[in-house]
Amino acid sequence: MCAAFWHSVLLRVLRDWMFWLMFSCLQEVESCLTADSDANTQLQQLHARCVMQLEELVDLVRGSLSDLERRSVVALIRTDVHNRDIVGSLIEQGTTCVGDFSWHMQLTFEYDADTDSIMARQVNARFDYAYEYLGAQPRLVITPMTDRCYMTLTGALALKLGGAPSGPAGTGKTETVKDLGKALGVQCVVFNCGESLDYKVRSIGIVVTVDDSIDSI
Repeated sequence: MCAAFWHSVLLRVLRDWMFWLMFSCLQEVESCLTADSDANTQLQQLHARCVMQLEELVDLVRGSLSDLERRSVVALIRTDVHNRDIVGSLIEQGTTCVGDFSWHMQLTFEYDADTDSIMARQVNARFDYAYEYLGAQPRLVITPMTDRCYMTLTGALALKLGGAPSGPAGTGKTETVKDLGKALGVQCVVFNCGESLDYKVRSIGIVVTVDDSIDSI
């Protein structure tokens, strides 16, 4: 493709990449799962398109880009890699309809025409997208463990409870909670604190990193 066309595509994607990617993947997967033809065949074709799209983005990021454009495309690639992995897992698990738990467990987004707003949903949890300004920030590489953390935390928040990922230092607990905040468009504030901060601070509902490496949301 000519350079002018790639540049026009790049500008459009960088302007709308978050919601474009969220709704594009959601709509395509649900179209495959609700199609009259074999869902597995449709998902395999979608997986091939995801791989081709990633290859095109990799070629794009290797080209001449500004710092802002490169950060945005890299974040888009990381999110698109996760979408490719989701489609691959649906194929492996034999998912055939939108009601299957393998699809229902994913953090997805939908447009509510009645309220003219974006809704994030995962299993039984529903949240209004908060539209917090994010800028061109890097995104976390999402693994199956990340997905399970998201599912646990969103389930807790839907019940008006909190979450406390625990584990050794440096394993990504805080970054996982921060990335969930980015996905939901909510403000996330991190305090690196010690013994002087008591339960009153932890009850605010923000991420707190304490000496024993426990994060709270």
